Amino acid sequence: MRCSHCGTLIEGSNGACPLCGAPMPAQTPVYPARNARMRNYVVPFTVVYWLIALLSTVVTGAVCAIYLPGKHYWAIEALSFLWLYFMLRHTVLGIENHHYKVLINTILGLLLFAVVGFVLHREDIFVGWVMPIFYMLSWLLNGALALGSMQKARRYILSLWWQGLLAVAIFVLCFALHLYYVPSVVCGSVGLALCVVITCLRPREVLSQIKSAWDM
Repeated sequence: MRCSHCGTLIEGSNGACPLCGAPMPAQTPVYPARNARMRNYVVPFTVVYWLIALLSTVVTGAVCAIYLPGKHYWAIEALSFLWLYFMLRHTVLGIENHHYKVLINTILGLLLFAVVGFVLHREDIFVGWVMPIFYMLSWLLNGALALGSMQKARRYILSLWWQGLLAVAIFVLCFALHLYYVPSVVCGSVGLALCVVITCLRPREVLSQIKSAWDM
């Protein structure tokens, strides 16, 4: 079953959630409408979507190979399809765990901008500027979600912690590529401070949620 307060997956029922301590009823269904939604909407959508994405990417790759040798626009298209799928899958077709959806979409968005920069040979713009700005916007969104639901803010801790590490990765990438990295310095400083603060304030909950996510 799942805790109705923090969403943690729990095996058996001990009367209280081991993560947040919320009282648990004897039997709580795990999203009772989820299986029906998966069967009726998510699975058909996924099959059709990825079939279209595969055919489109193959056609783009063939066109590039014939008319634009050395260009890898198919990689941009493939990542765009992947990002769009997760945005649709975790918004329109999904209703739980918004904080982790923001984190996943942030990772895919950063990967997409990095690939666009390398394919177009404009790393200075897409890696040096677009990625840090996109990260900061997503960080603000996740922070707003946490502040808007203070009673359930514990479930946001691990998501915000991972986002902090992403910011450090952006700075390392910009530094390694010798790009203009002032935006990434700001981005990395905010992310590192976020990781340190969360780890110092809630070390047990960070470890508990990492273990819970690993088990799931």
